[in-house]
Amino acid sequence: MRRELLALKGLGPETADAILLYAGGKPFFVADAYSRRVLARHGLLEPTASYSEAQQVLHEHLPASAALFNEFHALLVEAGKRYCKREVPRCEACPLEPFLNHRHVARADPKGFAFAKPPAVSGVSGRVGPTLKRMEIYHH
Repeated sequence: MRRELLALKGLGPETADAILLYAGGKPFFVADAYSRRVLARHGLLEPTASYSEAQQVLHEHLPASAALFNEFHALLVEAGKRYCKREVPRCEACPLEPFLNHRHVARADPKGFAFAKPPAVSGVSGRVGPTLKRMEIYHH
């Protein structure tokens, strides 16, 4: 079904996945800019991760559950809008602040990603599963 949606003129991967997740109840994580920014600042994605790269990481490390993807995406969007702002992040007020790897964070990075130095891909992938699991449990 995703292939058919992507074949429609003007419909890209993010919109197709949002339709599949929210309207179709299918487990496609919507790796939008908010999600990528929050996860990159937490060292779970490279700051330059594409939509498909971010989605692949999330699909590899989270159970394929539309309900989980729906809730986790909504929480990441909320965190991105309220705290993990592109220009001036409000890390100290964010409920996800305990999950920040402070060795990699430069809190006032105006470019939108708060890395002092991007982590190596191998180091990131080793932390993704456990950190996502802790984040998912933490919000309940």
